[in-house]
Amino acid sequence: MKEFFTSDSGRVLSGIVVSCVVSLVVSWITARAEIKKLERAWAHEDYLDFSKAFEALVTSVRHYVSGRAETPDSSIYNANIARIKVSGSMAVALDELYHVLTAEKTPDRALVDSALNDAINENRNIHGKKKRGK
Repeated sequence: MKEFFTSDSGRVLSGIVVSCVVSLVVSWITARAEIKKLERAWAHEDYLDFSKAFEALVTSVRHYVSGRAETPDSSIYNANIARIKVSGSMAVALDELYHVLTAEKTPDRALVDSALNDAINENRNIHGKKKRGK
């Protein structure tokens, strides 16, 4: 066996094996780094997607509360869009807003405004915690 590793073909084979092991380790480290980058990019895209949906929701609900919109139809639509993009306490706040919007044919504007403010405060709490946690 010792003669094999001291021969020319043994040295070549040993070099190939070492090269393969080094390549495997480097590719594994690189792949892990790329996966982490992709996860951060996806999280950021999800955040931007929700932010746009939440902005549209706030705008449409404010229009309804102020009387610029006669029906809450666009608010209900935007609430549904925002609801599917989140989970946890933010989803609970948006569910409450949705239920206030759909409870009656003409929802009480003060209740809608209160539910919207609760959702806005929950959104601030969540994003404030994320910023402090970084």
